[in-house]
Amino acid sequence: MNGLHDSDDGLAELELLASNQKKLNALTTRMTSILSGFDRRLASLEGTLLPIHHRTQALQRVEKNVDATLEALKHTLGHFDVVEEEEPRILQGPSGNNLYPYFDTIDRVVRGLEYLKKSDLKSQEAIMMKMHELVEIGARNLTTIMSDWVTAESIAIDPNEYVPRLPLPILSGSVLEATIPILSYQKSLPANPSNGYAPFLASLAAYSDVRGLYLGESIAALGQGLIDFTNHRVSSRMGGGGMATASYGEEEDNTYHRGASGAREWIKAILDLAENEHVILSNMLRSLNPPSSNSTIASTFSRLIHPILRHFSTTMSTIHALIKQDLSSQMIFIFDLIATLSELAMRWNGVIVNPAGKANEESGGMEGGAHALQDQLQALRSTAVNIFPVFLNDLKGIPKQRENEVPSVGINEITYMGLSFMKEACEYADTIAPLLATLGAGNWIMSGSMANTTAQSAGMSEPSVMFSQFICDTLSTTIAALDARSKAIRQPSTASMFLMNNVGHLQREVGAAPLLQAYLSQPGSDILKGGMRQARAKYLDAWQGVVSALMDDVAGLHSKPVTSKLGGGVLGGNDRAQKEDVKQRFTRFFEGLDDLERLHMAFPLSRNDSELRENLKKEVLRLVMPLYTRFVAKHTASNFSSNPGKYIRPEAEVEERLSRMFS
Repeated sequence: MNGLHDSDDGLAELELLASNQKKLNALTTRMTSILSGFDRRLASLEGTLLPIHHRTQALQRVEKNVDATLEALKHTLGHFDVVEEEEPRILQGPSGNNLYPYFDTIDRVVRGLEYLKKSDLKSQEAIMMKMHELVEIGARNLTTIMSDWVTAESIAIDPNEYVPRLPLPILSGSVLEATIPILSYQKSLPANPSNGYAPFLASLAAYSDVRGLYLGESIAALGQGLIDFTNHRVSSRMGGGGMATASYGEEEDNTYHRGASGAREWIKAILDLAENEHVILSNMLRSLNPPSSNSTIASTFSRLIHPILRHFSTTMSTIHALIKQDLSSQMIFIFDLIATLSELAMRWNGVIVNPAGKANEESGGMEGGAHALQDQLQALRSTAVNIFPVFLNDLKGIPKQRENEVPSVGINEITYMGLSFMKEACEYADTIAPLLATLGAGNWIMSGSMANTTAQSAGMSEPSVMFSQFICDTLSTTIAALDARSKAIRQPSTASMFLMNNVGHLQREVGAAPLLQAYLSQPGSDILKGGMRQARAKYLDAWQGVVSALMDDVAGLHSKPVTSKLGGGVLGGNDRAQKEDVKQRFTRFFEGLDDLERLHMAFPLSRNDSELRENLKKEVLRLVMPLYTRFVAKHTASNFSSNPGKYIRPEAEVEERLSRMFS
């Protein structure tokens, strides 16, 4: 029974479970149906909301963009306002006591300019142009105040008062402390694209112009002094006709002495000032932040020294032109200029050419470039090289020009000129030798009419050898010109005295000038000896008119008497004629002796050469006294006159008169 009861309970539970399962299935079905409905509704809702969502996101982005645009516009408009806000301050200019607020004002404009460059607003172009103008105005104001400070310490000086006693002045520390910040700041400022104005370069140009003006004014007086010196020399010697026709002897005070012009001091002052300026500029530009490059220093220095280079070229061109007006009296002067420029050429290259580099040539050109010294030196050499043939040719031409003048036996201009030129040329041998080498061996002789050592050394082209050749040729030309001048003197005795005095003077002066004697050497010594032999022979020939009166002309003993005053010849025929001839011979002898005595008294023979006078006295005494003694002895016994004392003088008296001519 119990088992049956348990089965019934189990069935009942199963039935209940099955009933609940059905209910659960029904609920599940209903629930699924409801959820499916929700799902369909949600899907429909999603389809409806999704476009709205997309549109909402776009609106949010637009909102953000609008906000950003408004913010950017506000910022941009703020930069546009910079022009209006900062323009009055920039136009007002900086305060000399404190530049940094002015720097800040310009910086705000620069920042606005940099911001606007990054935008694409069409309206920015006009405002950017205005900003560039304001930056340029500010930079110019800074440059002006810097120039004022530098100008205050750029007062022209006299270089002679400083070098070498005192160092040349430099810019003070206070000016440099004020200038360096300005230049450093100018380096950071942009250039104006509308006109290319670059603040830093403009400031350097302004600085260079101020200092360049200072250099030009400081050196001007020395340059003008050199021009005045040259002009005075030329104007005081003008009027001659040819290179070798200037008057010598009486105008010794105008003879040029080495270094007398002051050219060396002038050029050294230019170099000292330029060197000092380069030190100032280099130290200043290397102190900038950031430091300037070597090329910037070079280009700035080039502009800075341009005024003194132009001054140098202009002054030298003026001097050169003046010298060429009267090269005859300025030969040694031009040699001195060439020597001076050559001597200072190396320092010029170190101070001017190398620091300035090509920049100087680009800015200065040929007129006032770094190579101005070399250009002027070459121009002077081109002129000087023509001196030598023209001088020798003109020296040879003097006798022709003077042939109608009253003769004199004193020291002639030919002697003065030849001797003076040779002596002075020896002092400039190192300058003249290269010029002769340029001219070419022997080309200083315009014609083949002159004697020459040059032919003896043909093919020897060393400058020193050429110089010796030229000096020997000058000596030969001088002696040849003296000989030609003597031939134009009609009276043989006067002509011989002229030649003896002048060649003797040459010989003495050469002997007293060791340097000249060294350059003449053996060829020159031979030329002098030959000239002296010729002069001595002509001098002794002048005594033949006196001596011939004492010589019996046996061949003409019976010929017609000769009536010439100093000629030879005897009266022939009868005894009376012979006595008359003897009287005339004594008369001619003493008349000739009187003429020579007057000549020697008026123009003493070789006054400064006692040895030469003594030798000539001995030769004249040997020539005259034996003949006179024999002539007197022969004719005293012949009773040619009833009053022989009227015609005969004691031998001692004649000898004394002869000796007195050489005292």
